[in-house]
Amino acid sequence: MDWGSVPSPRSPPHKPAAGDHHRDHRGHQTSPDDPGPHQHFTGCPFFHRARRPCRTTKGSTAGAFWCQWGWDEHQGRCYLFSQTTQSWEAARNFCLAKNADLVVINNGREQNYLAIKADSVRHWIGFTDQRIEGVWRWVDNTPEAFTYWNTGEPNNLRNGLSDEDCAHLLENGLWNDVPCSISYRWICERAATV
Repeated sequence: MDWGSVPSPRSPPHKPAAGDHHRDHRGHQTSPDDPGPHQHFTGCPFFHRARRPCRTTKGSTAGAFWCQWGWDEHQGRCYLFSQTTQSWEAARNFCLAKNADLVVINNGREQNYLAIKADSVRHWIGFTDQRIEGVWRWVDNTPEAFTYWNTGEPNNLRNGLSDEDCAHLLENGLWNDVPCSISYRWICERAATV
């Protein structure tokens, strides 16, 4: 099988012959069925990524972006979509511990990608006005440039009881502000490796 080609979702999975091994990017011998701790995946459709590496450019890895196993690559960035829920601060600390941060959404293309991948589930993003009420900033300290707020948001109002200082994706992909103590899934982001 040509590792540069991507099988269609209907193609039968590749079944390696006994002793069918390859070497990862560090020269470690691995089995295609066991990605192991040294494998990195990139730009592959989700159905292809689980078992073996693929390349974003046919026949060569030159210029290809790589993300650690479990992370998704898009436009040279790596994204991790959590499967559990936490407060905004705990989610950010999780990302920071992974040498990443909560996602910073820079444009409509990235927004569309994230909304699709979030699969109609609420996720924290790295947008907050905790420092100065009404002044929304990204976790990397860039001011608000691109926004995708739901109608009437941000409104800093939750039953009139508390401040809403952290942003998240709604099920429809639009943004909403809520108290940072609520538990949602989250999206971490970091640069991809070339």
